[in-house]
Amino acid sequence: MKKLWKRLRQMHGRGELPQEHYSVSRLTWKRFVRDKWAVAGTIVVISVIIIVLLAPVLCKYTPETIDNSMIRQAPNAEHILGTDDYGRDVFSRLIYGGRVSMAVAVSATVLQLFFGIVLGSLAGYFGKWVDSLIMRIADVFMCFPFYIIAVCLAAILGPGLRNTIVILGLLGWPSLCRMVRAEILSIKENDYIMAAKSLGLGSGEIMFRHILPNVMSPVIVSATLSIAGAIMSEASLSYLNLGVKIPQPSWGNMLSAAQSMNTLMNEWWRWVPPGLCIILVILSINYIGEGLQKAMTPKVGE
Repeated sequence: MKKLWKRLRQMHGRGELPQEHYSVSRLTWKRFVRDKWAVAGTIVVISVIIIVLLAPVLCKYTPETIDNSMIRQAPNAEHILGTDDYGRDVFSRLIYGGRVSMAVAVSATVLQLFFGIVLGSLAGYFGKWVDSLIMRIADVFMCFPFYIIAVCLAAILGPGLRNTIVILGLLGWPSLCRMVRAEILSIKENDYIMAAKSLGLGSGEIMFRHILPNVMSPVIVSATLSIAGAIMSEASLSYLNLGVKIPQPSWGNMLSAAQSMNTLMNEWWRWVPPGLCIILVILSINYIGEGLQKAMTPKVGE
């Protein structure tokens, strides 16, 4: 095998064999960039990340700055997206709120990945009573509607940034756990895993070197889609005043603060921008996830 790999590299160096023929990552990237919607979604998400990271540079005001002389002002030269009930600059709150919403989504997804991969790996690899125990725990989490449990936990733990991340992370792992378990159940029966066991390799080495790398493709796709779901869940909890606490801004609690009929009819600048941001980012992330799924699971003949 080493001689064959060395020969392939020599052929590539002489231009006889393009790298795409043996580079899975290069082929995946080429398939991904062919998807125009996925590329557009990537550009949008990267642009949003850059904008929210540059919030201190782009915003003239902090999101908590109150100006009683500028309450409920329409968009103008001083406040390009107007002001809210307390005279706070809506543009500043939109940018800083995007930072909070994205941070909550990414942090919650990391928690979901940790629990999902660890528990799914244990269940799929060891099986027997370990599998039964973990799957019954996952069933308990999945048998109740997500938002009912999330609202109950938020009411018990109280609203806040940290609690929102914990709630979304703890409730989002069962589906990922089931997927990882199913992948490992199919992979561990392959001949190369049997050979590794017969050579005396330990369970940890087999898991980390031979099984988990082959599970990463569906995990990456699932993680991408989980970020979009976490943004929506954070917005929903914050809209109910059970997520990120005011005065700290997020796209969800900006919508919550603008839910009166008078605001909806006469002060569009308070609810249209955060609503559009949520829709745009979630659609973009979903397009990225769909593009990754197509790129990592190509059709026969590609």
